[in-house]
Amino acid sequence: LAGIRITPDAENPICRVPLRTDIYQLAAQANILNVPGSAVEARQSNSAAKNFYRKLTREIQSASVPKSTGEHKTKPTQSSVRELRGLGLSPDLIVCRSENPIGNSVKEKISKFCDVVPEQVITIHDLTSIYRVPLLMEYQGVIKFLNDRLQLNIEVPRPRCFMRKWRDLAERVDHLRKDVNIAIVGKYTELEDAYASVTKALQHASIEAGYKLNLT
Repeated sequence: LAGIRITPDAENPICRVPLRTDIYQLAAQANILNVPGSAVEARQSNSAAKNFYRKLTREIQSASVPKSTGEHKTKPTQSSVRELRGLGLSPDLIVCRSENPIGNSVKEKISKFCDVVPEQVITIHDLTSIYRVPLLMEYQGVIKFLNDRLQLNIEVPRPRCFMRKWRDLAERVDHLRKDVNIAIVGKYTELEDAYASVTKALQHASIEAGYKLNLT
């Protein structure tokens, strides 16, 4: 294996893809790019993102809690942000995932050592359902931040009915009482993501019908 190096010519197609709104015949106000996770895969995309100009860069980190201390550790987040800055990208938002809620002291520590204001540190702990996550992010001011940072011109103050349908959906998911049992037969059922699209479709259909899905 001779090694892997960044080829500048390969960055141009990566930069052009987000700008081709004609593909979907939409006039996009913002583009969301997913940078691959592994170090080798991310090199080319990070280099392209730096040249593309980072209108908004988001860093997602997992805030670990060693069982020996029971406290959230911020060093992995600090190291990741430092590495990102070494690539020429400075995060506008740092989203910290954790099993339990993160206290303000940890949030302020991340803010201090990662050189962002506390409002740019978003903490998302495990919730009753994934549908609660947008509500938690809205509560922490993500919409206001994105509105200002991306100049989206969203109406402020927002109407009282803002995200009402989403709140109703989250409440409905949390209070499903009737069960439905469905079995999936396949070659790779032991792999959790092998039939992800089928699983998600069944989950959405069950919620719409008012049932709690039990897959086997």
